[in-house]
Amino acid sequence: MRVKCIKIINPNTGNEQASSPWLTVGKEYVVWEVSWGVNQKLIEFRFEHDDANSPALSNANLFELTSDYIPSTWSIRSIPDQRFSIGPRSWQMDGFWVAYFDGEPWARELYQCEVKSMLEEEQAYLGKLP
Repeated sequence: MRVKCIKIINPNTGNEQASSPWLTVGKEYVVWEVSWGVNQKLIEFRFEHDDANSPALSNANLFELTSDYIPSTWSIRSIPDQRFSIGPRSWQMDGFWVAYFDGEPWARELYQCEVKSMLEEEQAYLGKLP
């Protein structure tokens, strides 16, 4: 799944801004996970932002869909606080993102493995299109 940034909104002020250290208007990003909260009415995409330090969540309203391809490893998970997540099954386990952001080697390795797999699968899929 891929999206293109169409605008940047300052999360503190709610105002549109011209640039950001994390996003570039017009740039395409590969989405690694989609999450949303029932009460928040907010959909977020997880992907590697421009600073490339780590995958982070961004409001889906800032993007337009450029590829609707969904990797075969994605599954849906219901999180107790009335949130849902769709992404790689191996990332859906309790504590994965905490371990990842804590720098746990197993989580970092699993993240890289899934990213590589998703990119390879997408390329194979795109190669089969007319």
